[in-house]
Amino acid sequence: MKLERSSTGPSFFTLRSSQDHFESDLGTWEISNTSAIITVDLSSLEETDSRILFRLYGYGNSSAAGSAGFEGVGKDLIVEGTLVSKVPLPQKLAIPTASDSSFSIYWNSPEGLPGTDWSGFYLFVSVNAPNALNGDILSQASLFPHQNLQQASCHEGSYCVGHIQDTTTISLIVTGIEPGQRYFVTALSYLCTLTDTAWSVQAPERSLQYYSIVINEILADPATDIRGDANGDGSRHASEDEFVELVNTSDMDADLSSWMIKDEESIRHIFPFGTIIPPGGIFVVFGGGAPNLPETDAQIYLASSGSFSLNNSNESLSLLTFDSTLIDSHQWGSEGGQDQSMVRNPALYGPFVLHTTFSGTDLFSPGIITNYENSLPVSLSYFSGNASGYTVNLTWTTESEIDNAGFSITRQYEENDPILLANFTSNPALKGHGSTTERNTYHFTDYPTEAGIYQYWLSNHSYSGETTAHFHKKVRIPYGLSINPYPNPFNAIFHIPLRLVEQQPVEITVINLLGQTILSEALILPSGNHEIPVNMESFQSGIYLLHVKTKDNTYVNKMIYLK
Repeated sequence: MKLERSSTGPSFFTLRSSQDHFESDLGTWEISNTSAIITVDLSSLEETDSRILFRLYGYGNSSAAGSAGFEGVGKDLIVEGTLVSKVPLPQKLAIPTASDSSFSIYWNSPEGLPGTDWSGFYLFVSVNAPNALNGDILSQASLFPHQNLQQASCHEGSYCVGHIQDTTTISLIVTGIEPGQRYFVTALSYLCTLTDTAWSVQAPERSLQYYSIVINEILADPATDIRGDANGDGSRHASEDEFVELVNTSDMDADLSSWMIKDEESIRHIFPFGTIIPPGGIFVVFGGGAPNLPETDAQIYLASSGSFSLNNSNESLSLLTFDSTLIDSHQWGSEGGQDQSMVRNPALYGPFVLHTTFSGTDLFSPGIITNYENSLPVSLSYFSGNASGYTVNLTWTTESEIDNAGFSITRQYEENDPILLANFTSNPALKGHGSTTERNTYHFTDYPTEAGIYQYWLSNHSYSGETTAHFHKKVRIPYGLSINPYPNPFNAIFHIPLRLVEQQPVEITVINLLGQTILSEALILPSGNHEIPVNMESFQSGIYLLHVKTKDNTYVNKMIYLK
């Protein structure tokens, strides 16, 4: 490099690097003239493929106005190239797969000949901190590699998990890992000579932070009509309604920052930084659209690539960490193109099956995890919950029953505590059929009084006293619902359906189009369901406004009177 200085500028210069935090001198020079060519020997630097910063320190100037710098266009010092060790490292070091208690390490053998260019290499793993290896100390240490991380010997906080001395071994399984911990993997090669042992520098690290996340449901082929509206935005779209459902099966928060969902062609989704799935939490990624799934608490996202565009057949989907370690995957053939999702049964750990093989008519269930495999008294195949106004209709079907006394239903409103809503001892409709191999369908109607999210659990009870909780459903009662008087249009008499949570006054008013009140009635009604008749036989046919005022709400309906 060429340096230039003013007559009063610094006359002594020292060069240091970031490899040792700018502590050691790479060279010191005195410049007496206005410029000089300096040659720097970098052989003392360790091998690295990371960026190195150099700092040039000047001192010995005779005036505060003195100056010095690099001569040339831009006046920059640029050092290009990679520092290469005399002992080659294993190539393409990677962590290709991980599971609940282990992960694999893969590599390509170092370049050159064993015994001539390299004698072997050690593989090291450090937990929750990068490796910091020292070849000088290693040459004096006794290392006892072991595949179990906890039993391997340790060097400055790094566990030695493998000692490789051949070119045929290209992988290693490390066991004893714990979810949530971060593991850093690196390597260090050596060459034994007659007088000494030469070491390489530390290989670039690969890292893994494993969480137990499973792919539980995949929709690659939405039905061609509105039944294919999986994201609930009111329209069917070939790509936007495709989805992937993930579940955190561990007992800790899972940080999926920069994890990826990839098909055979490309990366379809990268999880944003700070993506956390709680224990048991569900994460659903749709291809696009405006998802509206009020029945689930799952985290809902859109594919970061803008689309999934999954093939209906001969396709695969993989979940990868930020460092491309495979966590879970599924490959499918023609079964992916059946207008419905593929879902694990039993949930979370079973094989993938078509959704309708156990759910009746439901083509998918994003964000709702239901285990349809039952080994206890009742084998259920279907459970649905639908809201109509302030009425919820629950329906379920059993394929067989053994010693089944009946069912109970538990309901939870928003964040309130769950309550036992009904059971077979007080409601004949919930009594079971004992032991039977015939299919039976059950119905139950609930009358919630407030808008919001209601969750229902279905349990069955055996004659011997065993209780089995089977399904849960979430149902949304929209805000702003009005009462629905009937019939409308009416002939002389109509009825007002009304449910009251407690005894309270109710005011009923009928107003004509001139704004005149033609009928008014004040009632005190007990809690429960009511059908209030209104007789308008003495009035003329036409259009009227009905006002119903309760303790908490006022309802307005347009009524058409036809004689």
